[in-house]
Amino acid sequence: MVVVVIGGGITGSAAAYKLASLGKKVLLIEKSAVLGGLAGTFQYEEFLLDYGPHKIYTQLPVMEEFKNIMGDILLTVQKKSKLRLAGKYYEYPLQTREVLLKFPLTLSIPAMISALKTMFSKKSSDSYESYLQSRFGNVIYKLVFQPYASKVWGDPKKLSPDVAKSRVAGAPSIFALIKNMIFGTKGKELSAKTFYYPKHGVSEMSETLANKMKKMKGKILLNSYVESIQVQNSKITSIHVHTPQGKKMLKVEAVVSTLPLSTLLSILWPQDKQALAISKELPHRDLLLLYLFVDKERILKENWLFFPEYSFSFNRLSEQKGFSPYMGPSHKTVLCVEVTKSEVLSLTDTEVYSLVLNDLEHVNVLSSKEVSKFIIKRIPKVYQIYDIQYKERIENICKPLDKIQNIYSIGRQGAFTYVGTMDCIDMSFKTAEFICSNKSRNEWIPLRRTFHDYEVID
Repeated sequence: MVVVVIGGGITGSAAAYKLASLGKKVLLIEKSAVLGGLAGTFQYEEFLLDYGPHKIYTQLPVMEEFKNIMGDILLTVQKKSKLRLAGKYYEYPLQTREVLLKFPLTLSIPAMISALKTMFSKKSSDSYESYLQSRFGNVIYKLVFQPYASKVWGDPKKLSPDVAKSRVAGAPSIFALIKNMIFGTKGKELSAKTFYYPKHGVSEMSETLANKMKKMKGKILLNSYVESIQVQNSKITSIHVHTPQGKKMLKVEAVVSTLPLSTLLSILWPQDKQALAISKELPHRDLLLLYLFVDKERILKENWLFFPEYSFSFNRLSEQKGFSPYMGPSHKTVLCVEVTKSEVLSLTDTEVYSLVLNDLEHVNVLSSKEVSKFIIKRIPKVYQIYDIQYKERIENICKPLDKIQNIYSIGRQGAFTYVGTMDCIDMSFKTAEFICSNKSRNEWIPLRRTFHDYEVID
């Protein structure tokens, strides 16, 4: 029998590789013609372009193992990020010394007074908003955290504090930051000086893992998808797969799914309206990527520029050549503009282009005269929205899944967890090791819950 991995993104490819390396017979199934998923690369004319910027970095032990697997594919890139606030650019993550010296007095004084008040108030942590207000004060919160959250996830009052705990880089309060600046207090590093990136785009990671898996007698089915899953006595016994050559029935030892939870439930229990209704209550935000082609060598000095203020139509800018010089010709470049703002997502492509170019000209990044062409990619359900009740909903969904002895739903979509690329790889490796350990199903539940505890290292 075979362990089937559904989904050829980075999570699925890593799981398939690890399972094969541990001696399992593996079949990787991917619905599209290429591997990579959300961490994917596509070719447009002379360029290789990612579906948004990705960095490869973690302080977890899996980083060294992954570097050894990838070999000389990975480049080491010096990290440069900036954030624009009130008309000025600051290093990102924000450095306390720079904020104190560069912030105008009309902002810095109210910010410090607001932050001082948090010392004498009861710290609340029942939402994204209250968690950050109680640690940074209302001025900094409204200037930085509130508008960015509104653009990416929606109303901050309705978001879980877990969003702030896992996604906001820096110390647990503004005073911890100041203490670190004055006394050099050492704490957990939440910002890396360098990161890694594959020479020819992030898809190269999935492709490399899959190729190594095939050398260990693993197999891949592209342009294929799972139509149905048969369960008997609380175990998956077989699956039906639709392939270009026709339908196939496969007996399985276990199934690792990276599908969205709602999709997985619809395959397992197509008639169970209650299960489907619960899974559809897990909200997402779509992503729009605008690629601007320019006939010059480079546009940005940084890898990323962040724009948290709500007045801007976009969240972040990046340039493919800021990650690898091998992604396009030397005399041309592409600027990638990320948009999640709901009112912008509803616009036509032409309207989005016009609005974004107006903002780019305003901040002197790029003018419309410099753009030779543009393309837009719209990607659904990219950002998981952690509302106040999200953990309860996930547990309600996972209860019936946990009763099936040999299914494992992992990855950003499969676990409904807003994690980075290396977190997905760590999750995949741990899942593969668990499957090969023959541990009881009861031991899987606490492990899968840890997949919501990853912290972002910027």
